[in-house]
Amino acid sequence: MKTLIKFAVACTILGAGCANTAGQAYKPGDYRGTIDSFSDFVSRYSLPDWPVPSEIRYFDPSGGKAETIRYAHWIPTQANRSGVVVHFNGRTEFIERNVYTYRDLLQRGFEVWSMDWRGQGFSARQVSEKQKHSIDTFATYVADATYFVKNVVKLDQQSGKKILLAHSMGGQIALRLLLEEEGSKLFDYAVLSSPLLRIPDDSWYLRLANKAKVSTFFGDSCVLGKSATWASDLEPNTSCSVIKDGLTGKLVDPDDARNYSNDMKKLAETNCLVESSRDSKGKIEPDLRVACPTSNWLNAAFQSTDLVMETAEKLTTPTLIVRAKPDRAVDNTGQTDFCSKARIRCEDIGIVNKTQTGHELLIELQPIRELFFKHFDAFVGLTK
Repeated sequence: MKTLIKFAVACTILGAGCANTAGQAYKPGDYRGTIDSFSDFVSRYSLPDWPVPSEIRYFDPSGGKAETIRYAHWIPTQANRSGVVVHFNGRTEFIERNVYTYRDLLQRGFEVWSMDWRGQGFSARQVSEKQKHSIDTFATYVADATYFVKNVVKLDQQSGKKILLAHSMGGQIALRLLLEEEGSKLFDYAVLSSPLLRIPDDSWYLRLANKAKVSTFFGDSCVLGKSATWASDLEPNTSCSVIKDGLTGKLVDPDDARNYSNDMKKLAETNCLVESSRDSKGKIEPDLRVACPTSNWLNAAFQSTDLVMETAEKLTTPTLIVRAKPDRAVDNTGQTDFCSKARIRCEDIGIVNKTQTGHELLIELQPIRELFFKHFDAFVGLTK
């Protein structure tokens, strides 16, 4: 057994086409974000809890046929249909990262729709360096989201409960959508997990320094202290071996990783997906790697969080915020202030079974996820 494990690890590190324990081969560049790739990944790594979507396609809000925004769609199998959930993921994330959430929603009878934001996942980039995360304005995200909900999901034609579920940066974009007159009429409920409502360490100095970079043609450079190259949470080139061969994973920076999730299995699966996607469509086209936010992104985030806070009292869609507390990825005080201004509930999830909850509530250990869904079910009127 030890010989087999050493062989598998060596194959992964070398990127060679070695056969795994299921008789299949692994090499970087295998994962292309298609249904065939998804199904193969599920089979290759024996992931029965991963529901395969009914479709993975692209849409272009400008009306062209380019591969601009990637989306996926799941349909529940049971006869008792509860409604539809549209999911907005967070910064650097991609459709597949929240697959366990889609499973849980399908089990509740929900049809599920999700997308890769412009600038991440397999969606188009705004800068030539595909691992940098940049955006001109969050209004671009809102326009993409509005097109998706109205013209792809066709939410007005859906039956049952219409729910917007959004995480972190996706929560910020969700509120931008809901605070618009048209967007306020789209959903019956919104549930936001750890939404971005204030940037950590927000200060006049940080804003001024970042604004100076933007105005002096350095807007597409990384924010200070962040790398332009994606790096795995696990020791390099080991994440696929962890899920394939049942190895014990070793985190590169345990404290940082646990700020986001304490679930090693989910972290390994996500990192394996990213590693498998490297340059799968060529050196220029997008893959799942996303690293630093640029100064343009940060400037746009400051503008958007300010706007949402200024207009919080206009929120009419029944909305619940469930957050990790404390949270080092976003500033909890922004969530507290917004809940007060919008007169909505903030539910905290802190230490669960002696484990401090990370920012990624829905990619966490199961007891933490169960607490989240307890709040979700009660808020949207579900009984299980």
